[in-house]
Amino acid sequence: MKGVRTLRAALLGVGGGLLWLGCAAPTGGWDVARLLEERPDVAAIAGARLGDLTPYPALLDGEIALITCRYAFPGAIRVRGGGPGWPPTWAHEALGGFEAGIPGVAFVELEVADPRPAEIVIRSLEEATAEGPRGLADTLTECDVRPAGSTAGGRSDGVRSGRGKVRGVLLRSEVRIRRTQPGVGQRVHRATREEWTAALLHELGHALGFVGHVTSGRSVLTRDEFLLREFARRAIRGEAVRMPSLEALYAVEPGRVLGRADLAPEARVALSRFRRRLDEMVALLGEGSGARASAGDRSALLVWRWPSGETLRLHFPAWRRQLREGIPLDLWWQESADRKGPGG
Repeated sequence: MKGVRTLRAALLGVGGGLLWLGCAAPTGGWDVARLLEERPDVAAIAGARLGDLTPYPALLDGEIALITCRYAFPGAIRVRGGGPGWPPTWAHEALGGFEAGIPGVAFVELEVADPRPAEIVIRSLEEATAEGPRGLADTLTECDVRPAGSTAGGRSDGVRSGRGKVRGVLLRSEVRIRRTQPGVGQRVHRATREEWTAALLHELGHALGFVGHVTSGRSVLTRDEFLLREFARRAIRGEAVRMPSLEALYAVEPGRVLGRADLAPEARVALSRFRRRLDEMVALLGEGSGARASAGDRSALLVWRWPSGETLRLHFPAWRRQLREGIPLDLWWQESADRKGPGG
């Protein structure tokens, strides 16, 4: 039973985003039913739970849009792992089972010394008390939500784009995964091969852009630790682990707009002030890197950065709950690292 408790703790600690990552039926403004009507090929994927996905935020035509985000193709997704206690064989097994479960998705495992940048970085943490996830693992993601078709210097907030589309392409993901956890009393529990592989399979689902957890069905995105351990055993045996919800996500174009968020009155005022300040910053400093989004189990974040070190951050403190419950969103904004804007 120790392993069950350990894996359950890992899932409770799965956190998201530039916010470290995590489902009821959606009621908060995004229309998955319409998407499935338009894409019968996606609707035909048996077992897919695309409606359980928590969307990413984007500032589009002056409103907060709800979008999908994933890695773009062609090309394999480069993965680099390492750190204290890194088990390369286990990681290879997890990646192999995962890769075989999603048509068109391919991984390239980079050596530590390989100079090429990795889209997914997996950091192994040996010490049970080292700073990191509350459980075995968690995931951070960052999505490019600039207007579709813009260049690096293109209009980054989408306010004047008029295109009604954003890129919705993942730029990077980072998974933190432990080898050990505090056990009963003063003991330390070392994750088994099965527990560790199950946790990594689950986190890779988040790293590929699926925020949240499915409410039913057989998926690596479940919170069911027994099912996750079954998937881990399959990966260890070299078998494919089918992932219908991720298959559905990767069948949809990046940056698919699922709807627009309703804002609380104070949030609408704050967003208007934020947009004015963003325009001022762009006029003063140029376009910068453009908008980047992350979303997690609780909150979501939009960030604009400039080479000078200046930043603007748009925070959605109860993103997932308010979307799920159909509650108008709260938001506040922050300039640089320590100056909070109106509405905070």
